[in-house]
Amino acid sequence: MKKLILLVSSIALLGSNATFAKDKDIFKEHGFNKAPLTLSNGRFNEFFKNEEVVQIGTVLLNTKTNKVVAFLEEDTTKTKYLAEFSSRWLSPDPLAEKYYSVSPYVYCHNNPVNRIDPDGRADFWNEKGKVIGNDGVDNNKVYVIRKEALSKEDYKTTTSFIKANKGNAKAFSSNETVYTNSIEIEGSSSARQAMVTEISKDNGSGGTKDANNREYGGTVKNGVVTTATPGDVANPKTDATASITLPSGSSTFHSHPSGEIVDGSPIGTLGGSTTTHYFTQSPSPLDVSTAGSSTHYVYGRSDNNVYIYNEVGVQVVIPMKNFVNPKK
Repeated sequence: MKKLILLVSSIALLGSNATFAKDKDIFKEHGFNKAPLTLSNGRFNEFFKNEEVVQIGTVLLNTKTNKVVAFLEEDTTKTKYLAEFSSRWLSPDPLAEKYYSVSPYVYCHNNPVNRIDPDGRADFWNEKGKVIGNDGVDNNKVYVIRKEALSKEDYKTTTSFIKANKGNAKAFSSNETVYTNSIEIEGSSSARQAMVTEISKDNGSGGTKDANNREYGGTVKNGVVTTATPGDVANPKTDATASITLPSGSSTFHSHPSGEIVDGSPIGTLGGSTTTHYFTQSPSPLDVSTAGSSTHYVYGRSDNNVYIYNEVGVQVVIPMKNFVNPKK
């Protein structure tokens, strides 16, 4: 009987709470009329005190009529902002929940000098690190054509399609091959920069310094780069590959050293010869065999190339100078 009374009481309490939550509108109590904001496709709701007139700089604009309401005097003090209406974005970033590592209050990953984000659509790059088009889909992804894995004909066809259908989401949605012939890489430029910063501990100058004869690397996931303990100092004279311990099952990156050892006759000896021992710059057979289905990156510190590969092998090679900020 006690259990039955408790159950009935709980149901009654839940019912009263449900009614209270349904009937009470805390926004109206404070003089606000909330309205759904649809620029994020209904995923977010917001409310504003002034739903029609917004301030853009010194201009008051009616967003429903698209007419200028008034021009405000420029703030001559330059010390504080005393606008009658608060300036604001029209909506939260629709992709905010897909990029937890990036605050929805920043713009272009806090790098507006080198990056712009006019529409958030997926970019397609070629092997030179140049943007050749986008698919019109608002997802901030980056794809690179698999130059090393395609036939010349397939490469040419894919490139031509991307250039001819820039921003045409319908055309891209009906051509799955263009995605199959491309490989998705890390879409965050700040994450790509973090990778480059880590591997640049090898400055690319070669020689016998410890820093240039070991591997640096880590993992990258959802725009977050986690660095690993650098590998042991290696000797290119005895082994053309260095090593580093990285976790399996995720996208990884690591450098191949620029260090080198030169053997030969002493300086001033006539008729002598020299032999230069250096590290392999492209992914090793071990790199490829342990890659799995994830996308991985090898940074050749001697040749300054980024080798993008998976379990099948190298898919494309991009100049490191265009890896963070591609050519437009």
